[in-house]
Amino acid sequence: MPALSNADLAAVVKELRGWLDDQTHPATQRDALAMHLGLIGLRISEVCNLVTGDWNPGKQLLWIATLKGGPGRALMVPKWMAPHFTRWSQWTEDREAFMLPTQTGQRLDPRNLRRRFRALTLRVCSRPYRFHDLRHTAASIVYRRSGGNLITVSWVLRHASLSNTVLYVQTDDDIRNFMDMLDFDEPPTEKEQGT
Repeated sequence: MPALSNADLAAVVKELRGWLDDQTHPATQRDALAMHLGLIGLRISEVCNLVTGDWNPGKQLLWIATLKGGPGRALMVPKWMAPHFTRWSQWTEDREAFMLPTQTGQRLDPRNLRRRFRALTLRVCSRPYRFHDLRHTAASIVYRRSGGNLITVSWVLRHASLSNTVLYVQTDDDIRNFMDMLDFDEPPTEKEQGT
């Protein structure tokens, strides 16, 4: 299952919060913020393409331009993230500059972010994960907390079709519950068989 387990998620979040507190390494803070964006459902390309003008500090909204051909949308971010976005969006006056840039102001290379996340998971998790697994984790969390509402999950992930969303929310519990439904002591009745 691509979503992070609860224990692995807790370990990753703990590590990322430590990275955000590290005032001596801006690249570490940048990567922690980028990975947290993955945990609220952003694709790695959306994270790397954010520009300073995408942040609205007054409304605490982040504009997400999609590369999948659909319209962009405003995204509310968790309150604790807002000061970080405000700080990162103020590093330059240029509203078209990348919000989470390299040390030279260039676009953050998604491959480097993927490698950094994989190295993190190799160190603190029970198994390695991909950056994209953060998106699956976000979907699973929203799915559970919304009472299984696929429309809510689809909105958070910005999917054009619910058929895409279903691929993101299948959890071990869902599979286990389905298998339990099939585990019967007696043969199914004609009504259960649909005959």
